[in-house]
This record gives sequence, C-alpha cells and structure tokens, in this order.
Amino acid sequence: MKSILFFVAASFIYAQSLTNISSWGYWLNNLNVEELANSPYKLLVIDYSKDGSDENKLTTAEISKIKSGNKILISYISIGEAEDYRFYWDPSWADNPPAWLGPENPDWAGNYKVRYWMPEWQNIIFRYIDTIMAQGFDGIYMDIIDAYEYWKYENPEEPKADSLMLDFILKIRQHIASKTTKTFYMLPQNGELIINETNVDATMKGKFFQAINGIGVEDVFFPGDLPENNPYNPSQDRLNALTEFMQNGKQVFSVEYLTNSKKIAKYKDEAQKYGFVPYVCTRELDKLCYENVQENKVIIYPNPSSEPYLNLYYKKFPFDGLLSVKIYDTLGRLIYYNEVYSNTISEYLEIPQGVYLIKIETNDFSDEKKWIITGF
Repeated sequence: MKSILFFVAASFIYAQSLTNISSWGYWLNNLNVEELANSPYKLLVIDYSKDGSDENKLTTAEISKIKSGNKILISYISIGEAEDYRFYWDPSWADNPPAWLGPENPDWAGNYKVRYWMPEWQNIIFRYIDTIMAQGFDGIYMDIIDAYEYWKYENPEEPKADSLMLDFILKIRQHIASKTTKTFYMLPQNGELIINETNVDATMKGKFFQAINGIGVEDVFFPGDLPENNPYNPSQDRLNALTEFMQNGKQVFSVEYLTNSKKIAKYKDEAQKYGFVPYVCTRELDKLCYENVQENKVIIYPNPSSEPYLNLYYKKFPFDGLLSVKIYDTLGRLIYYNEVYSNTISEYLEIPQGVYLIKIETNDFSDEKKWIITGF
C-alpha cells in the first residue's frame, strides 16, 4: 500500500505545470540577493552560490528572502559537464582523471566533458541536488543536456549516448522523488532535439515529458558565433521540437543574447507567436536584465532600504514619455516631486527613516508603492 501511495504522490509532482508563468529572469554570476528579491519575475534561474563556491552558497534565509512574493526559484546545475570551481572538484583529477571525466571543453575553460552514464558522476550530481534542495530551492535547471551529441557524434564513443542522457534525467527525477513529496521542478536547458534521436523510442520520450516541468533554450532565433546580436536566423528543427514540448504541456523559457533594440523587438514578437516566455540579456549573465517584462511594472530597489537613496525603474521597453514620481509621508504631505523623460530615477533624498508612499504616473500607467527606509 505504501508503494502505491508513493507512486501517486510522485506522479502529482511530475504533473505540475509552469504554463502560468509569463516572465522569467536568468542570472548566474555576481548575484545580489536584494535585487533578486525585488525583481518582477515570477520564475528566477540562478546559481546556488554567489560565486560558484560551496563556501558562498546562498543561505536558507537568503533563499527565503528571494522567494518572497511567490517567486519560483530554480537553481542552475550542469549535469553534462564538470566544472573545476565546484565543491566536488578534486585538483588531482587534472593529472589522474577518473574514468568518467573527459576532455576540457575548448570553448569554456574549466569545464570538462563527462561520461554522465557512469554511476560515479551521477552520484556527484545527486549529492549536488541534495544541497540545492536543502537550501530551499524549488527546482533545478539542468544544463548541457546536449552533451549526448559529443559522445554520439563528435567523439563517437557511446552510440547510445542519447538514450543514456534521458535515462540519467529519469534517475534524477527518481532521486528527487525519494527525497520529497513536495513539488520540485526540473527544467533541462537546450538539447531539445534529443526527443527525435534514434535510440529514443515513444515510451522513453513519454517518460521524459512526464519527468520534466518545462525547458529552457538559448539562441533559437538568433544563433551564431557572436556573444550578442547575431543575425536573425531561427532554427526550424529546434522550433519544431519545441512545439512538441508545448503540445505536451511543457512551457518553453527562451533566452536570446541581444542588446540591439530592433532585434529585441523582433525576438519578442517571435516568442509571442510561438508561445515562449522570453528573456533577453548579455551572454555573461552577470546581471538581471529588465527589457523582458511584457506588462508595465515598477521596481524600487532596494526596498526596504538602509538609506534614503531612491532607485526607481519603470519597466516598459522601449519607454517613450514622461515619468512623474511623487513621495508622501505618513501624514499625506508631499515631500518629493520629479518629472523626467526617462524610465529611471536615481537620487539621494534628505529624508529620515520611516514609511513613505510613492505614486508613479506615465501617460499610460499609474501605480503606488510603499517605500521603507530602515535607518542608516
């Protein structure tokens, strides 16, 4: 009877959908807890650590702070390559690599191919996931799914590398289900063409779709060798595969690395046409970008603040018009007023600690925000 109950609970976990998420953010390097907590995104993909090291991993309190406002917080994890700055790395591997460790990625120094079907590597990933779960994350964002292409085609050592990758993902879901009956999301990044590979039959594809909750993809519409602003050249094969993901109830979280406003506008149009949730930023992912929120939003950062420094950003892209900002104290007295032809106001104010009401108006938007100054 217990095994039956467990299966029902596990199936419930698998069935959770992310199709109601309309915006997401992706930030891996130089994390700022305050900014993440005040961001407008309902789903955030970040690293488990501020600098990638176990010593500076986010605390449970920091995770709770970021998740305030009903955010879903997902931790990045590479399952298809090893990273030499992670807690599991042994420096002796450089001269005496274990059997599962392959060559260094020539495009990413410090990242190494792995024979991910070997139990030794899988156990490392399970231990990594245990850490992420203990921190309080809501799920994992599994990178380098397309590692199977290296072992099957580029360095054809393992002809079943495709099915072995999906088997690994199913084992990850089983591991998570053995640890908790709570919802814990799994999102692969890239590698969506694996569902059409020769060793992946309909049964395995179905189990894969059941195990994951969505998929993240890079460079679908603007692929190329440039860090940012590659030409518009969508991959129809990838789009066809991603359509199948969506037909199976899996939301597509798309990221393009763009700074050109015309290309950003084109990308948003294309993402909307396919039903993808778009995010646009620079490839370093060393900041949170705000050109992505479709609906009008206002963020005041930080809030609460330890000093009276107003940093207000009206998230409309592109912005054209006049931004009016008024600040009132608890007695309703107007203590600050400014109008700018910009979507940003950054200014130090000579006001004491306390609670204030900020009223924001543009030609097509109005909002009110509470601003708290805690003292300095």
